[in-house]
Amino acid sequence: MTNTLDKFNAAIFASIIIGLSVWSSGGFKLPTSTNAEAVITGHSATEVEQHYQKAFPIKDIVTNVWGAFNYQIFNEGREGVEVGVNAWLFSQEEYQLSADYQNNLDANTNYIITAVNALQKKGIESHIVVIPEKVEIYSDRLARVTPHNTLDLRDQVKSILINHSLSVVDPYPALITKQDGDTFLRTDTHWSPLGAKLSANWISHSLPALQGQTQFRTEYIEDIPLRGDLLTFIPVSPYLESLGPAGEMLPVFQTQKIAEETASLFGDDSLPSIALVGTSYSANEKWHFHGYLQQALKQDILNYAVEGKGPFSPMAAFLSQSDADLAGIDTVIWEIPVRYFVKPLPQDIASSMTRNPS
Repeated sequence: MTNTLDKFNAAIFASIIIGLSVWSSGGFKLPTSTNAEAVITGHSATEVEQHYQKAFPIKDIVTNVWGAFNYQIFNEGREGVEVGVNAWLFSQEEYQLSADYQNNLDANTNYIITAVNALQKKGIESHIVVIPEKVEIYSDRLARVTPHNTLDLRDQVKSILINHSLSVVDPYPALITKQDGDTFLRTDTHWSPLGAKLSANWISHSLPALQGQTQFRTEYIEDIPLRGDLLTFIPVSPYLESLGPAGEMLPVFQTQKIAEETASLFGDDSLPSIALVGTSYSANEKWHFHGYLQQALKQDILNYAVEGKGPFSPMAAFLSQSDADLAGIDTVIWEIPVRYFVKPLPQDIASSMTRNPS
């Protein structure tokens, strides 16, 4: 009943605001693209919305009204998000599959092989952690099927890497359990701190030779409100947040080394031997993967992951460092989300691969 009332209120409020915006902007604006694909992907709605944002003085309210209207009436957001069941949101990147995706898969695999070989020349062993997609872990929350699941993309990727004799860790069994809570965030692309913890433990279990002797302790600090990155594609904030998907609470954790004073007393000044390279799954402290991985492997780990750059550019940056900068590092854990295997390789890396094929 409440959901129906929300939709009714959104429709009435949107009708009033839309009527005013049409009047003030000099007439009704039709989208130039009205084919089925434009409607499904949100192109048509975005075009009309942008027209009225420019013409209507209170554009923030108009943006919020359009966002609330599209979500409440059509269960949709802007291009970039897929709205699932029970307000679960998914990145459209986990739905996108170009006609030449196989070429992308081959190019990315070739770069991975090249990077692993370069690491070996530096005396560094590598382990690739394939991060399953949220659409696979929570396939029961999808409103429509994604081709990534239809193709069993994760299994394809894993098989290709293993066939090239690469060390691969797949935390899918840890993430799919969901016994103690959600392993991915409802409104965000990324895993939850619980998912990060379970994955770190799975990596430790899969790579026992990496286990050290340093003890770490992780403590809960507090819960903080989170409006995940996917909510930016349903722009109902700040005026109409109640008519969009609710945010969620995120537990914050802190990991510290135990008995640091004792180690210092005996002169333990050894350099960390493990480096973590990857994406925002590893770089963003909110998910706390770096801390959990240190605790699970009982080792200090240097974090070279970068937000917003994908998995390949951070590795290229890592490899560009001098031997002196990488002194002491003998192992790299390279975290790569599955969806990046079917995206184009970054242009600068692709150009470099063309100039210097392996």
